[in-house]
Amino acid sequence: MMKSKINRLLIGLFVTLFISFGGFYLYQWLWIEQPITSMLENQSNIHNDFQVKVTPSKVEVQLHPKKDFSLQQQYSLLMKQIEEKIGDRPIRIELSTPSDHLLEKAWSEMTFGVKEGISLQTYTQIPTTVSNIAEKYEIQQRVSMDDQFVYIELRKENKYLFKVLPLQEQKERVVKSNE
Repeated sequence: MMKSKINRLLIGLFVTLFISFGGFYLYQWLWIEQPITSMLENQSNIHNDFQVKVTPSKVEVQLHPKKDFSLQQQYSLLMKQIEEKIGDRPIRIELSTPSDHLLEKAWSEMTFGVKEGISLQTYTQIPTTVSNIAEKYEIQQRVSMDDQFVYIELRKENKYLFKVLPLQEQKERVVKSNE
């Protein structure tokens, strides 16, 4: 009789845990991950080899933009569309691009001047820094800014590098660009 009660208690505990955790993961999949995936599949400027990882504390999205992807026009729109689906969770978007050593080297030289411009709020210094170093390496560049981010695009032939830098310290809104 005692063994029967223990068995029922254990089965009840197992069922409760299964429903709780299963429900949580089902919720994440149906109402967060699937809508983001569906939205990204309909983007014509992103390859379909993206990855979406949803955890209780944050959402991570890895994208592979196509050559016609315009960082300044499409990044903030993507960010807003994803934020609508995830609520208050921090988001991290990583853009994987076909970069190369030359672009990485140029970015490495630009980093100090760009970050100094952001931290000192001398934003006019940023395009000058990027332009001077891009000219040195004979690469195309585009710099733009909105009220939240500085967007930097570096291109050389069919290779490109995207950087999105927050104007103010924000929770995990870092975009890393690599391959």
